[in-house]
Amino acid sequence: MKRYKTYALFFMISCALLFACSTNTTEENFEQKQSNIEDVNVLEGVSLQVKESTITQAALTLRFQNETDDSYIFGEAFSLEEEVDGKWVEVALVLEDAYGFEDIGYPLAPKTREDWTVDWEWLYGELSPGSYRIIKELTKDGQGKYESYTLAASFTIP
Repeated sequence: MKRYKTYALFFMISCALLFACSTNTTEENFEQKQSNIEDVNVLEGVSLQVKESTITQAALTLRFQNETDDSYIFGEAFSLEEEVDGKWVEVALVLEDAYGFEDIGYPLAPKTREDWTVDWEWLYGELSPGSYRIIKELTKDGQGKYESYTLAASFTIP
């Protein structure tokens, strides 16, 4: 019987040490990944803005404005970044499984504007108060030669 008590004590101490030495995922130990996106909004005549009245913690509506004579295409894919200490960092995903976006192209015709609503709750959850930006890719079809541009629009969650 004494041997079982010794094993039980050893097991409890081992478990306590295991939990004490496990990775701590509190905010102070979580290192956010800094954005590697630098060249945004360099496409002259094309802009991306947030429709302020549509902002929630889980969604918003964007407005693409094309004042050029060229046609562009944008898709479902997007990413979110938060401004932390004057730098953009990637917002952490809440989705643990692999994910993807529907491979669809929405046209942005010359001299037009298009609204596009995005719901990010499935991917990022609800955002905490702070300053954010949404990143979208826009592609110009140059008769078989595709040029991609990165657009960003900032917004605030109060």
